[in-house]
Amino acid sequence: MLLQCPIDENLNEHVYQVAVNNVIRDEVEDIRVPIFSGDIPFVYVKRRSTATRFANENSSARLFETSDRLSNQEVAMFQRCATPRLARSAGAVARTEHQ
Repeated sequence: MLLQCPIDENLNEHVYQVAVNNVIRDEVEDIRVPIFSGDIPFVYVKRRSTATRFANENSSARLFETSDRLSNQEVAMFQRCATPRLARSAGAVARTEHQ
């Protein structure tokens, strides 16, 4: 469900994300950035139909070398954003790209 911000009440049991325009032709593209102990060993790109944008029904998913999809500056920003707790374990953040 898309919400128009600002909202009146922030419900702690919900997760909020910013919806960005990541539509490329008739698909949406999400770039996932896994972080393991502060390192980003690869990224993966998930594509799905715009009709199923918010479902987890991908039309494709591919792994890429980190340097193929992220600049050194972007890698550094992701590493800074990883919390100390996340950096000690494994976690992932999403990056959406608009072309």
